[in-house]
Amino acid sequence: MDHDEVFDQRYQDEIECDGFVIMADKGKCATICLQSVNVDTISDMINGDSKMIQAGILADAKRRIMDIAMKDKAESKVEALKALFDGLR
Repeated sequence: MDHDEVFDQRYQDEIECDGFVIMADKGKCATICLQSVNVDTISDMINGDSKMIQAGILADAKRRIMDIAMKDKAESKVEALKALFDGLR
């Protein structure tokens, strides 16, 4: 945090927990720190906040889009190689 930001009071009060997730925006990349949490616990944390739910849905959609694009690209390369080898016969 820089000195221009106001830290939310609920974070200034002492927070007790059994585990935590910290997600940090570092500009061009992000860092995630997990401590004593499993996937089920993380999903419960996300489910408790509408912005986190929206972010999870958006993240899943972006991953699916990338997977489809990569599959299409791979298939087009395979088709190009097939055409090349057919031309050599």
